[in-house]
Amino acid sequence: MTNTHDPIEREGLPLERARDEELLGLQENLTQVIRLLYYRPNTKTDFMELSIMQVRALNAIAEHEEQKLVDLAARLAMALPGASRTVERLVRRGFVHRMPDPHDRRAVRLVLTEHGRQLVNDIKAARAAELRKAVQNIDLKTLKDIHSAIRQLAEAAVANAS
Repeated sequence: MTNTHDPIEREGLPLERARDEELLGLQENLTQVIRLLYYRPNTKTDFMELSIMQVRALNAIAEHEEQKLVDLAARLAMALPGASRTVERLVRRGFVHRMPDPHDRRAVRLVLTEHGRQLVNDIKAARAAELRKAVQNIDLKTLKDIHSAIRQLAEAAVANAS
């Protein structure tokens, strides 16, 4: 039975096809926003010299300080040797420190150095500044609606990732 109250079906498009087209548009728009906020922050820091995987690792270490390398590898969905090489590069650049695990002599915990913490803060500040510029002409109600929709999308993505 066709729902004539659905504007998409009234336009003659099957709901599934219309949904797929909408999702493609959403994907393109999200990609634009992510590129703006995550890959082009307006910052003159060491960020621009890091690989995407190093930035992901740096952010994951910042969010979960003192985690073990194996936990970081799982969080980044990478093999342990790749995670180890990534961390080694961050250690050599002075962003991360390996700290002995007090409960397991074979393990180390990963922590940001002061330089690493400053870089993460610089990146966050640059992203926030880009976001502020992007939304400066959007009224508060619309901004709240966008936030609500993105929160729902994030919650659904997390729920479906499990």
